[in-house]
Amino acid sequence: MSKDMGNGVTLADLIVAELSKMLGVGVAEEKRSSYFSLDFLHRASWIVRMAGSSGVFGTPATVVDTTTGSPVAAKAILADEAVMRDSRILAVLPPSEKVFAAAFEVQGNGSLMTHFARALDKALRTHNLKLQGEHDVADGVGWRNYLQRDDVEITGVDLVQRGDHVDGAFVEPAGVRNVRLSLGIDPAGPKARDIFRLLRGYGAGAHINVAAMVGVDGRDFDEQTIKTVQDGRNRTINVSSGWPRFVYSIHDHLRPSGADFEAASRDVLEEILAVNGVTRTPGWWAVGRWS
Repeated sequence: MSKDMGNGVTLADLIVAELSKMLGVGVAEEKRSSYFSLDFLHRASWIVRMAGSSGVFGTPATVVDTTTGSPVAAKAILADEAVMRDSRILAVLPPSEKVFAAAFEVQGNGSLMTHFARALDKALRTHNLKLQGEHDVADGVGWRNYLQRDDVEITGVDLVQRGDHVDGAFVEPAGVRNVRLSLGIDPAGPKARDIFRLLRGYGAGAHINVAAMVGVDGRDFDEQTIKTVQDGRNRTINVSSGWPRFVYSIHDHLRPSGADFEAASRDVLEEILAVNGVTRTPGWWAVGRWS
């Protein structure tokens, strides 16, 4: 994929042009019963500030007044209607690179990441280009920084056997579908320190046999998870099949403003650029607007 697309047009220019074509043009995906719309875009130097919305459709629904429990008759939702939730996207497009780094606002368990990536990839394919996601890079940065924090504690380990892996060490296997061994770990004890050392040594995404680390040897476990807590927030890491996406906490109860979202995202995006070997130039992060 060339950085310069010809006639002085960079890949960054092309991406912004394709995104601009999407503005206000909603896309319904029938197979997924989802609807996505890119509603706002503002480019300033390397930074592209965007807002979009998404929702699901396909099933009639009613709106209920949560203070009374009564349906709001005038707000019945039809099968071809979607309740949309808006969300922000902050992207960095270095003009001389093949890198597209983006932070997506998460509300509840949802963001625009999947909708946005599919729409942009479809647009780029008309130019014989392909968007290749490298979530492990961004997630690796998040998990590495998280595990280096002094206030993160390891509180437990869960080990699960399923099906044929259920053996007689814990229970008579006949008729047993799965076994879960839950271990509470002393956050200040030697096992917690050993697990931290293991996690930091291997890095995010590594498949780790934590069972041996806690003294459970010679067993086949289908799932091994480590429980952590930081400032009252629990995070569970599945070290046997794949670590979860790392979601940064900005505010537990209130939706952040555009400025707060941007401030929380900048350090992360800078680190992702550094991991990808991108050299930032003066003025790369320009002031812009969110509406």
